[in-house]
Amino acid sequence: LRQQIKDVKQTLQFEIEQLKSQLDMYRSVFPLHVRGSQADIKNGRKTTAFLDSSHLRQRAQGISAEPQDLRNCERHLKKFEKTDRSRDLIRNAILDNDFLMHLEMCQIREIVDCMYPVDYDAGVVI
Repeated sequence: LRQQIKDVKQTLQFEIEQLKSQLDMYRSVFPLHVRGSQADIKNGRKTTAFLDSSHLRQRAQGISAEPQDLRNCERHLKKFEKTDRSRDLIRNAILDNDFLMHLEMCQIREIVDCMYPVDYDAGVVI
C-alpha cells in the first residue's frame, strides 16, 4: 500500500510539473493582468490591476545569437531606398515566416531598411 501511495505521489508530482511548465508558457505569451472583480475604480476611471510577477518561476534566458563585441555594436547599418509597396511586401513576408514573425517591430524595420535587390539568372540555384 505504501508503494502504491508513493507511485501515485510521484505521478501526480510529474503532472504538476508538466502543468506548471505549460502555465509558464501561456503566461509568457499572454499579458498578465486581471479584469473584473479586482479592477479598482479611482477618480471615476476603471483601472486594471496587474499581477505581481515575483511569484512566477524564474526561467532561464535564451541566447539567440553570438555575443557581439563592442566594434560590431558601433557599426552603422547601410540602408537602401525602397518604394512603400516593396517595404510592405518585405514586411509581410517576414511576418508570415514562422521564425522571423517573433522579432520585434524595430528589428523587422531594420531588416527591411537594410535589404537590397539582387538579380539572378534563370535556372540558378539560390
